[in-house]
Amino acid sequence: MSRRRRLLFRCAAILAGFSVSFVSLEVVFCFYKPFELRVRGGRISLPMNCTTVFSNHSFSKIDPQVIQTRNSLGFRGKDPPADFSKHLTIVTIGGSTTECFYLSDDRTWPARLGVKLAEKVPHVWINNAGLDGHSTHGHLYLLDQYVASLQPQIALFLIGLNDVGNQGPLTFDKRLERTAHQGRNVVEKSYFFVLQHSAVLSLLDNFRRYRKAARAGLTHANVDHHQLVLDAGNTRETSAEEWSQLLEQHRAKYLPHYEQRVRQLVKTCRTQSIEPVLLTQPALYGPAMDDVTQVDLRLVNVHGMSGSTRWKVLELYNDVTRKVAHQERLLLIDLAAQMPKSSRYYYDYHHFTNEGADAVADLIDDELTVFLKRHFTTANGD
Repeated sequence: MSRRRRLLFRCAAILAGFSVSFVSLEVVFCFYKPFELRVRGGRISLPMNCTTVFSNHSFSKIDPQVIQTRNSLGFRGKDPPADFSKHLTIVTIGGSTTECFYLSDDRTWPARLGVKLAEKVPHVWINNAGLDGHSTHGHLYLLDQYVASLQPQIALFLIGLNDVGNQGPLTFDKRLERTAHQGRNVVEKSYFFVLQHSAVLSLLDNFRRYRKAARAGLTHANVDHHQLVLDAGNTRETSAEEWSQLLEQHRAKYLPHYEQRVRQLVKTCRTQSIEPVLLTQPALYGPAMDDVTQVDLRLVNVHGMSGSTRWKVLELYNDVTRKVAHQERLLLIDLAAQMPKSSRYYYDYHHFTNEGADAVADLIDDELTVFLKRHFTTANGD
């Protein structure tokens, strides 16, 4: 063979090998799904009627074995009852602090809340529609694609954390938006079609988004006693000038967009006769001493900021949630103000332990039960 023909032959062999491998992986992933993909192409993809059991070796404060079940809706909780209209129906919506991915089904705060409500309010059905990594952008698409057709009576929104520094639609959100309009051109339509139907490419796309979230510090981590002490000794407080610049940046670039999205959530719910309830986002940093380690949580290092500064930033978003709830005359449950800042309740700076999920459920139950008895009754008059 000539040198050119040998080169072409080798390229063809490599392409053939790649094609065979790609097709083989597609076939394997049709029958075996090693990863739960939340986005296929530009649409939210919820696994349905499945149970996942996995061992926990990463987080010291949660159970060594976690059982996670998805019902026929793709949510966590019981399937909708046959007499759905005769129940008081509630869906919880939020990111990872709502989904509670690393807590077993019966230990998440929505599940614990359901147990508590059932003791005082008859015929309660509650499902957990939280999705790890979702911001208010994702919540809007979840409402459109899944929740609106279900039409629960109440939607609980635990929001704010994944919107910090989020000016507009992220790549994921833009894909959802463009897919909803069938793409903007032939290339984009083809791209979404391939992602929607290829398990291998969807897996790679989800891995890319995970890496991006990890760089932003929005993934799960393990913060034990040693790490709290270590972080508290490795931080630098923000100067008054730096805080002034940071405050102006969030007020100018991010908070107006966040407020607009929260108002859109409220509007969408009310259009579908769903009553929205807003919850502020708590965290394990800010103006408090951890009662377990006696670490000053103002001094811990949270993604490059002191705990004090990081809390003030998060509170900017919580204040928007409070403002919208007040102006729209909604029930606001201020978890950010009420949740104790104790490492007993968190396995990292944001995510709850079993004990923390119980505490969250208690705080919500105290206010929600009164609200439900005052404003809602089941169809049978109970």
